[in-house]
Amino acid sequence: MGDTLKYLLYVLPVIGVVALVFYLIIRKQNRKTDAFKNALTKEQKDRLINTKPVRADASRGGFILEALVVELRDKGAKTFVRLMWFNALIQNNSFLDMMTANVNVSTEEAKRRDLKVGDFVRFWFNPQQQKWDIMF
Repeated sequence: MGDTLKYLLYVLPVIGVVALVFYLIIRKQNRKTDAFKNALTKEQKDRLINTKPVRADASRGGFILEALVVELRDKGAKTFVRLMWFNALIQNNSFLDMMTANVNVSTEEAKRRDLKVGDFVRFWFNPQQQKWDIMF
C-alpha cells in the first residue's frame, strides 16, 4: 500500500498539469472563435446562416456548405486556413451557432486561388468521419 501511495503522489500532479494544459488550450480556442464571431459583419453572418447544407455525393458522404476564411497562416508548403461556418448539422453545444474548422491546403493552391481572409469557400464536412476540407 505504501508504494501505491508514493506512485499516486507522482502521478496525480502530472495528470493535473496535463488537464490544466488542455483547459488552457480549449479556453484560448474558444476566445479566438468568439473574437472571429464578433468580427463578422451582418452580411457575412446572414450569408453563413442562410447557407443550406447540400448532401455530398455518396462516395464522399457528408455535406457541402459555405464557409468564410477568417485566418490564413503560411507554413511553408502548406497554408493553415481557419474557416467559420454555421452549424445546422451537428446537435451539440454549438448547434445553430457559428463554428470554426481548421484546414491545411497546399500553399501553391492557396496562391493559385488567391485565397484571402474574407473569402467565401465551399466547405465539405462529414460529421460521421469527423473530416472536412475546402472544395476548390
